[in-house]
Amino acid sequence: MAARLESISIPPSAYINRIPLLQHRLLYTFREQMASTLSAAAEVAGAGAAQIIPPTAEAVRVAVDAVAAARTAETRVIKEGLSVRIDAGVAAVNEHTYKRVSRMSTHIAAVGA
Repeated sequence: MAARLESISIPPSAYINRIPLLQHRLLYTFREQMASTLSAAAEVAGAGAAQIIPPTAEAVRVAVDAVAAARTAETRVIKEGLSVRIDAGVAAVNEHTYKRVSRMSTHIAAVGA
């Protein structure tokens, strides 16, 4: 309870402050001790994070750069493959159209003659 009371802000006029147990002088000492403990824990956590974050940030940057380079190469290959497939599709459609037009011309010439 003391840790909770120290970690949140309670206005002086709040109802919880009227509870007699919370007004006991030993609870104030315990609350001060909890505030000190929480502050020390926060400092230790902050120091630990400060030691971990820079190397981790560098590792993440390197990983992101590697993934970006790989993705760029993959995108280039996909675009080139797509271009080849589109060109092949256009060539097939043109060939098919040419054959049909040739057959139609031959047929019209045979029927008209």
